[in-house]
Amino acid sequence: MPDNRHPIIYVRGYAMTSSERDETAADPFCGFNAGSTVYRATVDKKAAAQKFVFESPVVRLISDFGYQNCYQNGLDILDEDWKPPPGDDGADADGMPAASIVVYRYYDSGSGLLGDGQARDIRFYAQGLSRLILRVRDLVAQREGPGYRQEEFRCYLVAHSMGGLVVRAFLQNPALGDDAARDCVDKVFTYATPHNGIDAAGINVPSWLSVA
Repeated sequence: MPDNRHPIIYVRGYAMTSSERDETAADPFCGFNAGSTVYRATVDKKAAAQKFVFESPVVRLISDFGYQNCYQNGLDILDEDWKPPPGDDGADADGMPAASIVVYRYYDSGSGLLGDGQARDIRFYAQGLSRLILRVRDLVAQREGPGYRQEEFRCYLVAHSMGGLVVRAFLQNPALGDDAARDCVDKVFTYATPHNGIDAAGINVPSWLSVA
């Protein structure tokens, strides 16, 4: 496997109701592990459509590119009792490998299952993303060893729907998070994110997405 892989942090989309937040919190990958099985048209226009199994990108990252998730013994990296995964040789090791999948579980605090059931402001989630990135940076540095410089650390952000607004709020507003965390972000991919607001509901992109 290539040694230039970076951690990929997934940021979930909008969960409106308390039951939706509970459902999201109950899913280890907050829905990013979901794939699909559909019928697709073939190149031959005369041929019948064929079944196509689409594994989620998360599954493909693990099976095809050697990534691993950061859950250990039922805990994730923000839990106090979380312990690092073993090294490639199976022995105990510090930190976490760079080729890791991290899910930003920002709905845990607002779920009735793991939190107080109260939704937070998007700015709260943006600041939490900043803290998570720095946590991942520190853990990767521990795994890489003394010769690794923290300023070399980079990560990718993948965000769905409102998750893209959380990412933009963090990246574009200096008041929401740490500049050191923003410097860690190498690439951002968003999909189904309402970057221009939701006209049907009369909602525009909030002013706090930028300093303008």
